[in-house]
Amino acid sequence: MSILQTHSCHSSYNRLKYVFNEPVHSYQKTDKRVLAATGFNIKMLHDNDGRISVTQNGAYLERQFRTVLKRAHNPKRRYQAQTIIISFDPSEFDTSDLKTQSQQALQLVQHYVRKHFADCQSAIAIQSDGEGGKLHAHVVMNTIRPSGKTVATNRFNIQKLRKDFDEEMQTNYQKVTGRQWTNPIHNQSNRQDIHNLTTKSEWQQQLKELINQIKVKVDNIADFLKQLEQHGVTVTKR
Repeated sequence: MSILQTHSCHSSYNRLKYVFNEPVHSYQKTDKRVLAATGFNIKMLHDNDGRISVTQNGAYLERQFRTVLKRAHNPKRRYQAQTIIISFDPSEFDTSDLKTQSQQALQLVQHYVRKHFADCQSAIAIQSDGEGGKLHAHVVMNTIRPSGKTVATNRFNIQKLRKDFDEEMQTNYQKVTGRQWTNPIHNQSNRQDIHNLTTKSEWQQQLKELINQIKVKVDNIADFLKQLEQHGVTVTKR
């Protein structure tokens, strides 16, 4: 299974600039920031041969995002973009032929986005310049659709995104690559301590009991957080 993440972004400009115009992060696999690119409901720069260029201008793309954003009821909304990051397992793409595999990865991600987010404005970039050189995709999506309506946040539920992309790989990976796809997660050997692992419900109950115990011992938030940390529980302020 490809590792998938999603993030809400305050600035579409910063995110698009980061994806397309940052210097190469690592030269381990490639000297290019972007290996393949495409988009939906957005104009992309093209090479002389008519193909979408891997060199895109973040400011040019952001102006198009901003034009759509102005159609929203609240154009000064807090979050302007949503990103989906798909990091492929080495068993899916071993990066031995980046030119071919980046196009195959783009085809899979493009089909996935077309199926689930065709009504949204988005830019897609395939990269392999991160630490470890894994092939991965960035999908930067406007939080406002071209119609002016908001993209519902529940469409970015991480469990749903992962399930849908697994279905994409199950259905189309072999068609695109010529190789059979077997979910890497399912292939992992069973953990020896599997029967000793705490379930989600047990963990939640233990945390609830710990919080209640500490609450009666302290009278301020600083001591409360310190006590939690001493028990291995950290709190991140958002």
